[in-house]
Amino acid sequence: MAKILIAGDAMVIESAHTLETLKTLEKHRPKALCLYSEDGKEVVFKVGTTAGEGNINGYGASFGSVSKNGEKKAIITMRIPADTADAAAYAEDVIGNAIIKLNKVEAQFADALEGVEAEKAEVRENITVM
Repeated sequence: MAKILIAGDAMVIESAHTLETLKTLEKHRPKALCLYSEDGKEVVFKVGTTAGEGNINGYGASFGSVSKNGEKKAIITMRIPADTADAAAYAEDVIGNAIIKLNKVEAQFADALEGVEAEKAEVRENITVM
């Protein structure tokens, strides 16, 4: 589950997954990075990777960096205006709905990653180095 960390004027959105996991899904299971409308026809939220600090809004999340705590989780770093009195309320107002959507997308990752690993294992079985 993604979480919001606040320190001073910085708001960090930390994924439950690494940047490498997101890149793997971008390559092998891009649909697993999407949240679809109830009828399944329209993408309403999409997760991906980018360069830099990343961004999150009501339509998607782009992770561009990794946490420095050794876990290497994908992160987005955003600034909180200096005159903000309640940083938690600010985060809830600005990205609260996006975090809910992000968590729904991340819930799909386990099955998608299992499928990718199974396919990679099948491919490895068919490789002969001479």
